[in-house]
Formats: sequence, structure tokens, C-alpha cells
Amino acid sequence: MNRSWGTLIMLILCSSPLFAQRGGRADAMQNYLGQNRNPRLLLQIKYEKKRLYYRLSDLQKKPRLTVALADPISGHSHVYEGVSLEQLAPPGVLSHDSGSLQVSAEHKRKVTILCSEVDFQTTPIVADTVDGKKLTGYVPYEFVVKARQGFSGSIQNVSLIEFKPPTEAR
Repeated sequence: MNRSWGTLIMLILCSSPLFAQRGGRADAMQNYLGQNRNPRLLLQIKYEKKRLYYRLSDLQKKPRLTVALADPISGHSHVYEGVSLEQLAPPGVLSHDSGSLQVSAEHKRKVTILCSEVDFQTTPIVADTVDGKKLTGYVPYEFVVKARQGFSGSIQNVSLIEFKPPTEAR
């Protein structure tokens, strides 16, 4: 009799992870077993009322560029590898003379850059590799831009790049 009770208790203890616990879902074990998942990490490009979505695999299929940029605080130089912004934007949307780019990153942080200040000779890029290492995390993209005056550098965790026409740039 004691042996059957011991077996029953062992069965209950061993099968407890299979049941929902603390209000969890019944399939919690399957969701959180640490499976190697490839989440769809999207980059959005918005112009007018249209949106384009790019996955990391889409960016890796496009022609790659490298930009070296020195960090003004530490003085170290970093090499960014990614895709040109002109490759991601539809033809004619990126105006070199007027308009602006609004880059959204890191929990509603927005940076507005005037297109007239951007140095298009060095080509602004969306980077997914820094110093030969792939970026990881929830949003693994950095926007790297060199400006003639004003902001030059990289913006981390970029999720949306919006093209604004000249009338909305103010």
C-alpha cells in the first residue's frame, strides 16, 4: 500500500510541469523550452501613407556597404556594414535637396534629420553588423549617417525610418 502511494506521489511531482501553473497557459512548456527560434525582426520604411517592411534576411540579400565612423566620446573608430538607405527607399522618394528623415528608435525616441544636411557622398546606411559582429536583440538595426553639419553618428535600435516631404519638414 505504501509503495503504491509513493508511486502516485512521484507521478504527480514529475508531471507537474506539464500542467498550467499560476494562471499560465497549458502549452507554456512548449513556448518556453528555449527553442532556437528566428523571430521576424522588421524594419519599417514609411513614406506618404505607404509602408515597406524588411526582415533581416531581406537586408542581407541586398548589396552591402561599409562605413567607418569615429565615436566622438571615446575616439574609437567603428566599422558599420549594412544596406544603403537609397536601396530601401522607393525611387524618387529620397530627395537630396529638401525634406527630412524621421528615425524612430528605442521606446518612442525620434530623431529628425534634414536631407539638406546629410552628406550623401558617404551614403546613410541601415547597419546590422558593427566591427564584424552581427547585432542582436529585439531590434538589431542601427542607422548610420554623416552630416555636413549637426548630427553625425549612429542611432541604435531603429524600428522605423519615415520620409517627410518638404512641407512637413518644419
